[in-house]
Amino acid sequence: MPPPRSLRPLAGLPKKSLINALNRPSICLHHRSPGSGAWAAGHSATARRSYVTPTNPPTTAPPTIEPSIDARRELEQTLQDLKKHAANYVNLSRLHLALLGLSQPAGEESIRVAVLGIANGADSGNTAKSVLQLLLADPLKEKEEWERQLAGRRPGYPVIVKIGRRGLADTGVIERKGMFEELHVSSPVYDSYNLELLLIDVNPPSSEEDVSIEEQLLDLPVDIPSNTGKFSPIMTPVHKALVVADGITGVRATASIPANDECSVIHSAINIPGYQPPEDANLPFQPVDVSLARDGVDLFRDNLKHAMDYERLWFKSNLPAVAEWLKTGIAQHPGTTKPAVRTLISSVLQETTAAVQAAEARRFSGRLTLATQSPSALAVQRGLGQWAQGAHAELQEQLDLAFTGQRWKKLGWWKLFWRVDDVTMLTNDMLNQQFLPTAEKNLVYLSGQVRGSIAAAAPSAELSFPQPVPSSPATVPPRKETRWPTHISFTRRYLQQETIPALQALAQKLVVQCYTTCGLTASLAGLLYVSAWSSSVYEAGAVAALGAVWSLRRLQKKWETARDFWEGEVREEGRKAVRAAEESMARAVEGEADWTGAAEGEEELEKVRELVAKAEDALARMK
Repeated sequence: MPPPRSLRPLAGLPKKSLINALNRPSICLHHRSPGSGAWAAGHSATARRSYVTPTNPPTTAPPTIEPSIDARRELEQTLQDLKKHAANYVNLSRLHLALLGLSQPAGEESIRVAVLGIANGADSGNTAKSVLQLLLADPLKEKEEWERQLAGRRPGYPVIVKIGRRGLADTGVIERKGMFEELHVSSPVYDSYNLELLLIDVNPPSSEEDVSIEEQLLDLPVDIPSNTGKFSPIMTPVHKALVVADGITGVRATASIPANDECSVIHSAINIPGYQPPEDANLPFQPVDVSLARDGVDLFRDNLKHAMDYERLWFKSNLPAVAEWLKTGIAQHPGTTKPAVRTLISSVLQETTAAVQAAEARRFSGRLTLATQSPSALAVQRGLGQWAQGAHAELQEQLDLAFTGQRWKKLGWWKLFWRVDDVTMLTNDMLNQQFLPTAEKNLVYLSGQVRGSIAAAAPSAELSFPQPVPSSPATVPPRKETRWPTHISFTRRYLQQETIPALQALAQKLVVQCYTTCGLTASLAGLLYVSAWSSSVYEAGAVAALGAVWSLRRLQKKWETARDFWEGEVREEGRKAVRAAEESMARAVEGEADWTGAAEGEEELEKVRELVAKAEDALARMK
């Protein structure tokens, strides 16, 4: 049976292929360890935090990502695959909303914003309704029919406000279409944004819930009445959410919501009449005065001579700040995806990655359950977790020291001419002294603890640790059973026997090529000087200098790329060795029977991770 997580030596890479790989540009080797009826869908998502070995930022600038039209179709197909293969890890309702946006022309996506009134007794929903009315009202017109329809709407009943230019017969009338009641409104400010607003009352969000604050406010359970008189909750996703509340009670109810930001998808507006914050106040919410804004609109509609009073009251109410946030990320640019849609897709992928990590943590902790929950068994579990955390930290710290130390600096490209024969010696010293030496010793000690714990619980039990087995027939496989996991030493030997000789050969090849190019251009310069009377020593010298500069630049570029490649290889193989040793220990403790199901679950999680990575790549390339 193969080991829980294959290491790079299992691929059996020949030395020649590695040399060719080192000649290619540097790449990142670290695994990325992501109508009304369409409003409704189910969802399932969880989140967790986990520790992994942090990785250093790349030393070279990342390549420029060119936007692509095909990337949009690729992203849509990948999200469909994610819906099919990762239904237990992705928020299906938000994923449906993302797919709906991708099915529409780029730049013309429909954006859905929830206007949420925080429940506050008899005044529940009235303030949110007033804010919505004032944001959409046209002060140059008399009070329209849709405003009267909205004002007479009973609080607690959700309604969708669709904004756009429509026929007069369709505007201002609340109609039931599908599961929701709809109100069509024409607004000179928002007609071109293809905007839909969901007006609904909600309870204050709580940080003690199983789901995040963002998911509570962006994936809303809406009660839909049925023919039997009962209400059925339907999950309703939105791109953005405007939370509206009243007074000090509203401030307390929205305390768990993240502070307002111009780029945030959740914005809090608290109606506090008569309160004008100082200009330098850094409040986590936006204070507004609905009564001032309403008075200003009424004055302007009564007589146009009150235009100055309207402007003063309107800006004093702070509603323009809310209107500016509402328009952020939803502007139409033909051929370019709206930022609100991109933000939604990115959020769905992040939630999926978090759900996969949480499932992986639960699966791994379940595999660590020993046959007996004795104090010694619990100590073994704690010891394994502490060892893994310490090994990841040691890998990061020691490799940081190694790749910023004197040995690595001695292999700079301009020192390669007199250090070319020392590449093997210096890199071997780095691996022997700084590639997880302490973690390897602690693993031997921990293996003894596990063996003692198992022997105390079941004296007749035999404990063996699965080992990595190379797939290349040219190498002699190690013993299948040892007294402790040997993944770290196995990985170190692979790096020393496979990658270092390739790095040494590449260094010698580059130095020889540099000397050869310099010699040829110098010879060419000499021939040019002696064969043509018109050529001066300066012209011949320029030819020789050009050859020298070109050859040195080529040496620098290829050697620095190879160094970056090898550094990333060492970091990645170290991370995988720690992870494989950790899982090998858990597998040895629990036995082979339970591991088969865990391995199948790991394949499913790996498939989801690949789809998330593919979707993130397509999202980065999409226009």
